[in-house]
Amino acid sequence: MTALAERWRPYATLLHDRDGRSSWAGRLTSSAGDWLLLVALLSAAWAASRDVTSVAYVVAARAMARYVVLAMLGPLAARLGRGPLLALDLGRAATAAVLVLLSGADPLLASVTAAGLSGLLAALSSEARASLMPSLAPRVRLGGLIAVDATIERLAFLVGTTAAAILVSYDAPALLLAAAVSLAVGGLLVWLSLDGTMPSPSEAAPTTQERPLSVRRLAMLGGTSFTVAAMAAGMLVALPALVERLGAPAAGLGLPLAAVALGMVIGPLPVTRLLGHVALPLLLSATVVLVALGLMAIGFIGWLALAAVVLVGLGIVGVTHDVLITVGARRVVSAGQLPATSRALMAVAGGGQVVGALVVGLAVPSLGLEATLVAVAVACILLTGVGLLVGSSEVSASPSDRVAAA
Repeated sequence: MTALAERWRPYATLLHDRDGRSSWAGRLTSSAGDWLLLVALLSAAWAASRDVTSVAYVVAARAMARYVVLAMLGPLAARLGRGPLLALDLGRAATAAVLVLLSGADPLLASVTAAGLSGLLAALSSEARASLMPSLAPRVRLGGLIAVDATIERLAFLVGTTAAAILVSYDAPALLLAAAVSLAVGGLLVWLSLDGTMPSPSEAAPTTQERPLSVRRLAMLGGTSFTVAAMAAGMLVALPALVERLGAPAAGLGLPLAAVALGMVIGPLPVTRLLGHVALPLLLSATVVLVALGLMAIGFIGWLALAAVVLVGLGIVGVTHDVLITVGARRVVSAGQLPATSRALMAVAGGGQVVGALVVGLAVPSLGLEATLVAVAVACILLTGVGLLVGSSEVSASPSDRVAAA
C-alpha cells in the first residue's frame, strides 16, 4: 500500500491543482485528436489504393517529420513559449479541417501531405510543451511530471483509437472533423493552463557531475530502440491489409490499435523487480524478441479475437521496452546529459519508424505480407543480437530507476 500511495502521489498533486487538471485534460484531448487524425489518414490512403505501399508513405511521412524535429529542430522548439504552442495545436486542427476539403481530389497525396505536416507540428508542439512542464506544477518533481505525461499519452492513445473505432460507422470527414475539434479544444485547454514562464537553466537541467559517455552502451540502447520502432511501424503499415483479411472493414483500423493501446495502459511489467534478477541488456533483448514473435504471429493469425489478444500483449511489451530504455539512459548518463540523450534515442526510434514503414511497404508487393513481416522480425532479432554483443556491460542501478519504472 505504501508503494502504491507513493506511485499515486504525483498524480494526486496534479489533480488537486486547477491549472494542472486543465493542462492534462488538454493534453489528453489533443493527443487523442492526433490518433483520430492518424487513423483517418491511414484509412483514406488504404481506401484510395488498396495498396500497402501507399499506407507506408503516410506512416513514413509522419515519422520523418518527427525525426527532423528531434534530430535538428529540438533546441529551437524547446524555446517556444505559450503563444507558439497554441499556434502549433491550432495548426494541426486546421490541417485536419482542410483535409476534409482536399481529400476528394487526390486522397493519397492529401493523406501523405497531411501526415507530414501534422507530424511536424505535433513534434514541435511536444518539444515546446516539454520545456514548459516545470511551470505547470513546480511542486512536483520532474520525474513525477514525466510519469504523468507518459500515462496521459497512453490514455490518449486508447481514447483516440477507441473513438476512431466508434466513428468508423460514419465517413472519413467525420473522423477528420472530430480530430480537428479535439486538437483545437486540447490546444486551448493547455494554453489556458500555462503561464508561459520559461524554466531557468537550473530548473531545466540541475547541475550534476557528468559521467563519461559509453558509446557501446548507448549503441545498445539505440539499437533496440531502432528495431522495436521499425517493427511497430511495419505492423502499422500492414494493419489495414491484415484487418481486412480477418473479415473486418479496413476502415475499422481504430479497433486493433485500441487493443495495442489497452496493453500499454495495462503495462508496463514490474521493471524494478525484473531488473533485480535479469540484466538490463537481456531484458531489452527479450522485449525485441517478443515484439518480433508478435509481429510474425499477426501475419498468420486468422481469428480476429486471437489477433486482439496478441496486440494487447504487444502493447504491454512495448511500454515495458520504453521504460527499460529510460532506465538504461539514466544508468549511462548523468541527469544533466539525460534530456539530450533521451532526444537522441527518440530520434533514433523515429529513424527506425521511417525505415520499418518503407521496408514493409516496398517489400510486400514482391514478397507477400506474411513473408515480409517474418523477414523484418528476423532481421530485427539479428540486429539486436549484434547490439547485445557490442554493449552488454551493466551499470549499477541508480535510485532514479524507480521513478522511471513507476
